[in-house]
Order: sequence, then structure tokens, then C-alpha cells
Amino acid sequence: MTGQYKLTYFPLRGLGEQTRLLLNDQGIPFEDFQFDRNDWPKIKPTMHFGQVPCLNDGDTQIVQSGAIMRHIARKHDLYGENDCERTYLDMFYDGLKDLRMKYAQMIYGDYETMKDGFVKNTLPEELAKFEKLLKSKKDGKGFILGDKVRVSLA
Repeated sequence: MTGQYKLTYFPLRGLGEQTRLLLNDQGIPFEDFQFDRNDWPKIKPTMHFGQVPCLNDGDTQIVQSGAIMRHIARKHDLYGENDCERTYLDMFYDGLKDLRMKYAQMIYGDYETMKDGFVKNTLPEELAKFEKLLKSKKDGKGFILGDKVRVSLA
């Protein structure tokens, strides 16, 4: 199994939320350490790459949200049963990451002028890609891959 997990992140959803959701969904116990933004200058030097979210698995410190998710997935049999399944999940994850970047460009860019194009054009085009990918496995029935939750969150 694992040592006690400790997730360190700001008190907001952001990049730490997917890890919180996965751990809670799977009933995996963890400490959810949320720190005040004013404490960040003290915490930052203690983190690899000076970044959060950070997951401590016992004495092992992991940063980068994708690496955290894959670490949990490997340890809890949520990352596919063979290399082809894991690659499929990686492809799905990276596609979601691309969509998230387009969303962030709209949110942090000129939101008022970009939102209509995003909702009417970008979002339907991007979601159609995922629909096609999902239909390639079991005609889109069940989970992303098979009959149980697998990690592919961006």
C-alpha cells in the first residue's frame, strides 16, 4: 500500500483539486494541508521546483500535478493494465491538458471578447475529439477505459 499521503496546496481548487477528488473518490486517506498565501514564501523553498501541489508519500515528495496523479494511479491500480492502456490514458490526459490551456487563455485573457468563440467553437470542437476517443473503446460505455475508474485527469 502506501505511507500516509499529505497533499499541500493553496486553499482553493486549482491544480490540487484533481488529486483531492481522486483520493476522496477512491477512499484513500490523506492529510489535506492548505496553507495561507502569506506563508508561501516560507513553504516554496521546501518544494521541488518551488511548486505546489505537492504530495508527500511517506518521505517521498512529488510535485507536478500529472506526476502526482500517475503516482497515485500506479500505487492503487488505476493506471491501466498494460502499456497500451496506459498510453491511451496518457493521450486522454494530455488532450484534457490542451483543452485546459485553451480555457485558461480565455479566462486569463480578454474574457469578454473570447468567451463566445470559446463556447460556440472551441469547446464543441475539443469535446468532439474526446467523444470520438471515448467511442473507440466499448462504444463510449462505462468509464474512460473499461469498467472501473482510471486516472486521466488534467
